[in-house]
Amino acid sequence: MMKKIVCFLIGFALFQTSWAQKNNIDSLETVLPATTGTDRIKILLELSWEHRFTNAVTAREYGMTALGLAQEAENENLEVEALSN
Repeated sequence: MMKKIVCFLIGFALFQTSWAQKNNIDSLETVLPATTGTDRIKILLELSWEHRFTNAVTAREYGMTALGLAQEAENENLEVEALSN
């Protein structure tokens, strides 16, 4: 019985985490089209980070876009962050 309870709690915790992550991704994708400059780069980096375990291709696309924009803006700190994601 204890084993079932522990399994349920672990499953519930994982579900809550994935639900919160999806909400965060949706929120970021909603505001992305309206942002520019450094804010846009930061949102792209956050989206890249949020997608890292669920969709590697999308994570890479967001990261590469952020890297290109950071290079255009000559913002070395954001370039480094994009390369580390």
